[in-house]
Amino acid sequence: MSAERARRGEDAVAGPGGLKAGGGGGTSDGMEARVARLEAHVEVLRSESAATRTDLADMRVSLATLTERVGVSAEGLAALTSRAGPADERIAILMERVAHLPTKGFVVTATGTMVALLSSIILFGEKLKALAGL
Repeated sequence: MSAERARRGEDAVAGPGGLKAGGGGGTSDGMEARVARLEAHVEVLRSESAATRTDLADMRVSLATLTERVGVSAEGLAALTSRAGPADERIAILMERVAHLPTKGFVVTATGTMVALLSSIILFGEKLKALAGL
């Protein structure tokens, strides 16, 4: 029985307004207000779409400017890289020279030995003079 009613459209309800589909027994209560709301929404969507188009055009200009600047920066980087060749050689030479410098351990040991030797000479100076016969 319900299949027959659905075929005639008596059971079909579409949307929150309760409009019945088919059969001519539907209502159009508040239809004007709903259409007006939909038209207002469409106008808002149109204005937002126009604003989006404007923003997109601005972004295209900004992207073109950025692309141009990056191209110039890449050329500058290439120039710097070509000038860095001699600097790399000089750094390698300095690293080799630093590798041949005395280590901290050697410097501390040599300084400690010299301080101990000078201290013993000052401390035992008189006895050393007597031993040497001076």
